[in-house]
Amino acid sequence: MHQHPLAEVFGFPIDNGSERANRYRKHKLCPYNNRVPNCTQDKANSPLGVCSIFTGAHSIAITCPIRFRQD
Repeated sequence: MHQHPLAEVFGFPIDNGSERANRYRKHKLCPYNNRVPNCTQDKANSPLGVCSIFTGAHSIAITCPIRFRQD
């Protein structure tokens, strides 16, 4: 079981430390075809940024409807 419930933040798994993932987190961007490039979940100025959470040892649930727009 995970120590916390966060699976994806600003479009990337929480253990992804790539340059792209860090840029998306720093600038609060959404990679899932949002109408604007920024994440709009919760608040426009200070978005929550959580795309999905762990619901069990091997289960993930999407928490943001924009997450369904991938591909």
